[in-house]
Amino acid sequence: MKLPLLRGTATVLIDIADVVRLIAQGHYSQATTSSATSLCPLTLAELERRIGPRLFMRVHRKHLVNLRHVNRVDGRWGLHLSGEQKLRIPIGWERVKLVHRLLAV
Repeated sequence: MKLPLLRGTATVLIDIADVVRLIAQGHYSQATTSSATSLCPLTLAELERRIGPRLFMRVHRKHLVNLRHVNRVDGRWGLHLSGEQKLRIPIGWERVKLVHRLLAV
């Protein structure tokens, strides 16, 4: 699946597997890859429906993460993703058990 990203005046299509995380930004989303952060013209709800639960998971109301890029679980309430050592992604309280089960921690 390809994801449309807005870069300047162009729309670039990238492979969804290259996206590390998606963050809600109003009616848009912010997509982060290992090399760049760009705006996506789709909401997190739309992306969640299109992508499905196998590759990405909504770990918080504002965060969808690519499970393949999770490299550390910080206690019960946080995740760290590859390439984002200083950034802690919060896990929503209602998702803690599911996240821990899927990541086998």
